[in-house]
Amino acid sequence: MSSSDLVADKFKSVMEKSGSDSLAGIGSSKLTNEDNYIFQKFFRVVLGTNNIDHRVDSKNPLPSSNLYKYNQIYFMTNSIAEIENAKLILVFGCDPEKEHPIINLRVMKSARKRNVLVLVNPAKVRLNRFAQDELIYAKGTEVALLNGLAREIIEERLFDPNRVKVSNEEVDRLRQLVSPYDREKIFQITGIAPDKMKSLASSLARAESIIILCGKEIISHPQNKEVIDSLYNLILLTGHWGEKNCGANVLWEHCNSQGTQDCGVLPDRLPGSVYISDESGRKKIEEVWQAKLPDKPGADFNQMLKGIHEDKIKALYIMGEDPQARYPDKNYAESALKKIGFLVVQDVLMTETARLADVVLPGASFAEKEGTFTNVERRVQKLKKAFDPLGNSKADWEIVCLLAQAMGYEFDYLSPRKIFYEIAKVSPIYQNMCYEDIGDTGIQWKLKTGDL
Repeated sequence: MSSSDLVADKFKSVMEKSGSDSLAGIGSSKLTNEDNYIFQKFFRVVLGTNNIDHRVDSKNPLPSSNLYKYNQIYFMTNSIAEIENAKLILVFGCDPEKEHPIINLRVMKSARKRNVLVLVNPAKVRLNRFAQDELIYAKGTEVALLNGLAREIIEERLFDPNRVKVSNEEVDRLRQLVSPYDREKIFQITGIAPDKMKSLASSLARAESIIILCGKEIISHPQNKEVIDSLYNLILLTGHWGEKNCGANVLWEHCNSQGTQDCGVLPDRLPGSVYISDESGRKKIEEVWQAKLPDKPGADFNQMLKGIHEDKIKALYIMGEDPQARYPDKNYAESALKKIGFLVVQDVLMTETARLADVVLPGASFAEKEGTFTNVERRVQKLKKAFDPLGNSKADWEIVCLLAQAMGYEFDYLSPRKIFYEIAKVSPIYQNMCYEDIGDTGIQWKLKTGDL
C-alpha cells in the first residue's frame, strides 16, 4: 500500500466515525500559492471541513482581513516603492533590518532624501542612525501610546477638519475614547516624556504624507487588533487615508504570508478573501469547483489544539509547517500533537513536528518546483525550478492531488500553471492575472481604499 493510500484510508475512516469536522489542516506561509490553494481545496471539497489555518506562531492571531473596511486590512496598503517618497515614515513595533531587509533599504533611501524618519519601539534598533527621533516605550503599552498621540492631535487642534475623512461625530467619539490619556499619564504608562509626545504628534499632523510600518512586535501583540485600529485612527486624523504615498502597513514576516491568506488557508475565508458566510461569493466558487462547500467557519490553530485535547479533532494534516517549534507554548502544542489520533506531516526536513507524526510525506524544496509567491506588498512573483525533486519527494500540490485521487476525487492538475489559472478564476483579487504574464517584476493586485 502506498503512503497516499494509507493516509486516504485513515482519513475516510475518521470521517465515517467522527464526521468531517474531526479533521483539520495546517498550510504554510513558506510554500507556494499553488501548494496552499490545492491544500485548502482538498479540505473543503474532499474532507468537507473549513478547519484549516496557517497561523501557528501566535495565541492571538490577527483576524482575517476585510478588503472593504479600511480598519480591517491587516497587510500592506502601500507598495514598497512608495516608502521612499513618503515625507514622514513612522516605524512602529518593527525592526526592518531584521524582519524586512528590502524594506529597510527603502526606508534608508527615504532618510537620505531628507524625509523624516521616526522610530517607536520597545528597544533600540540599528536603523536609528538614520532617524530624526527614536522613542523607546515600555513593552505592552502600545495602545496607550497611540491613544495619547490621538488625544494630542485632537486637543491641540493639530488636525484640519476639512481634510479628516470621518464625520464630526466620529471625531467626538474618538475624543471621548482618548480623553483619559493626557501627557502625564502617558509618561507614567509608557515612559515617553511629554515633550516627545507633543513633538511626534505635531510632526504627524503637519506631514505632507505619512507611511506607517508595523511589524512582528505588533502582529504578535496580545492586543494586535487594537494597536492597528489605533494606527488607522492616526492616519484618519491626519487626513491622509487613501492619499498617495500614505497608509498604515502590516509587514508579514514570511515569503508567502500574503499569498497564503489570498489563497484561503483560513478557517473563515475562501480564496480571494471571500467570507465563508458570503452565500453569493461561495456559490461562485462552488460552480467552478463543482462541489458543495461547508458554510460555517472552521477552527483556527488555537481552536484545533483545544479540539484535540477535548477529543473533538481526531486527525491533523500539516503541510510545510512546524508548530512544535513555532507555537509560543511548546509544551501545550507538544501535548496536543502527541495526543492526536492520526498525525500526517508533509515537509522537506525531519522537523520537530515531523518526529511526532504517524506518517511523513516528503515534500519538495523551493528549488525543486515551480509556482508563485505573493510578497508583502501583494506582488505575485514566479518561482522557477532549479532541478528535479530528489528521491521520492514531490511538489506539495502533487502530493495533495494524489491523496485526493486516492479518496475518489479528480484533482487532475498537471502543472502549477493550471492551478494558477483556477486561482485567477475563483479569486476576485487575482482576476485577469495570467501565469505567462508574470515577468521578472511580478504583478501586484490592486487594493481599493475601502469604505470608511
